[in-house]
Amino acid sequence: MAYNRSLALVLCFLFSGNSIAVLKDPTKPPSLNTSSINFTPEVGLQLSAIYFGANKRATINGITAKEGQVILSSVRILKILEDSVKVQSKGIKQTLYLFTPFKKKQVYLPKNSHNE
Repeated sequence: MAYNRSLALVLCFLFSGNSIAVLKDPTKPPSLNTSSINFTPEVGLQLSAIYFGANKRATINGITAKEGQVILSSVRILKILEDSVKVQSKGIKQTLYLFTPFKKKQVYLPKNSHNE
């Protein structure tokens, strides 16, 4: 009789943990299911400069690269034009434009010039 009673208590104790886990605090906000959330943020691409010379380069989101290079792990620079850059990201092509035209020009001063 004592054996059956102790067995019953042990079984109740073992299975009571599952029932307690089902109880939830009604005041607690719902938790997010992290497995269903995509954590890859969409990167807003911003063209800040275009450089011309022996190698055309463009600066996008602070990264300077030339045609054909991949930046930000998925953005390929297709074509660098005078005031825009054509890129492709995840199969989508888009054109980035300079908000304020910025063209770097080199200034040459005569050899014998003096500032007065």
